[in-house]
Amino acid sequence: MRWLWILFSPWALAANPIAGAGEFYRFTNEYGRPQISHTIPPQAVARGYQILDSRLFVIHTVAPELTQAEQRARQDQALLDRFPSVADVEAAAASEMDRLQLQVDIQEKTLEIQQQSLAALQRKGAREERDGAVQPETLNAITTQRKAVEKASGALAKRRQLHADLAALYAARKARVQTLTQR
Repeated sequence: MRWLWILFSPWALAANPIAGAGEFYRFTNEYGRPQISHTIPPQAVARGYQILDSRLFVIHTVAPELTQAEQRARQDQALLDRFPSVADVEAAAASEMDRLQLQVDIQEKTLEIQQQSLAALQRKGAREERDGAVQPETLNAITTQRKAVEKASGALAKRRQLHADLAALYAARKARVQTLTQR
């Protein structure tokens, strides 16, 4: 009980300046003058601001919003940092496309194997039907294998789409690097 008295005593609250007071915001007003307030007007948010504690020490700084031109310039610089020339884009594209093509090839082979397995199970089911009745295990195996074929087919479609998307991405990167390096 004694610790509660110490925790909630007026002296404990006075010793912790943040406990009694809230945060402040430092921002520039529409005239470019710095302001400090408990609230920040919505129009000042885009210009950036600082969050201050009760002793007016900076807790966090929020950067100003970038214009579209500034955002594009940063994106262009990041692109040029990664790909200084068109040859670099082409080399990266070739490497990524080869890697992804290998995955497509593997997925195609997996689908082919799954389809062959399904065909074998269906032949077995046809033989059993000619002999009298299809075994429940065979029906379950056929159902399971159909699901596996559908799954492999979906995975192949995703890989092919990813391959096409990657080709488009690298074509756009190549065109942009060409434009930037010809300036």
